[in-house]
Amino acid sequence: MTEFIINILEKIQNYSTSISKKATFLDKPWALVDNEMEIQKLIFQKDNQLVLSKNGKVQMGTWEYLAGAKSMLIDRGGDKILLNEVFINDDVMILKIDGTKHEFFVLANQNTIPDLDVIGYLEGLRFKYFLKKDFKLENNKILKLYHPNNIAYPYKDGVALINDEIAKSGFYNYLPGFVFLIENGKVIRLYNQKYHTNTDNLKIRLLQLNEYNTETAEFVYLNEERIMDGEVNFTKNKVLIVKNGKVVQLKRKKSIMQSITNLFKKK
Repeated sequence: MTEFIINILEKIQNYSTSISKKATFLDKPWALVDNEMEIQKLIFQKDNQLVLSKNGKVQMGTWEYLAGAKSMLIDRGGDKILLNEVFINDDVMILKIDGTKHEFFVLANQNTIPDLDVIGYLEGLRFKYFLKKDFKLENNKILKLYHPNNIAYPYKDGVALINDEIAKSGFYNYLPGFVFLIENGKVIRLYNQKYHTNTDNLKIRLLQLNEYNTETAEFVYLNEERIMDGEVNFTKNKVLIVKNGKVVQLKRKKSIMQSITNLFKKK
């Protein structure tokens, strides 16, 4: 869990309040999963008393908020620990043991997270205020896109999940003729996918931004081999000019008469 918390804290920090707002955590059943994988319950009371319960056995302690250090001092009877504020809201408290780099004290509110799945909760919180749109892919998997702006089609820069996990980089077919390009869990482009058989009877596949404009193609495949640079016969009269993998021009071929004329001009 430690690595997960380190990676996600920056992304969810906007949803955090402070332990100075004591109403956020007072008189709530906070659960801590200890090193023995047993649940300890902590209830912070208004009079600075701390109820600690494990397997039904209760002991009393105390707690104190140290405003200047943004820390909480907990006396558990057998020991005292100083915990620094990291993240807190009505559902989760993440405190770091003072003097350590990444030793966290993670508490879940049993009333709001009864299964104590803190990882699942924080992952969901990351997208809590994002617009979500679902797309059924050709393999019947569901692509979920989240976007912070209230826009109708959250394609570009949308955060992408497949089966509720961050999508791996690659192409994902969405309905006939459309392909999502995802890199590092974010949607980079939504392409129109077009197929064409040229005069050499070779299959050309284009991923283009504009359905009707071949010159917007950013991926060109000839018999499923990507073309990075060169000319590709497109029709009897036209060729595709490709540079750095993108179409830069759909050029008309020179006729025999034009070639002869140009030859005489040079002379």
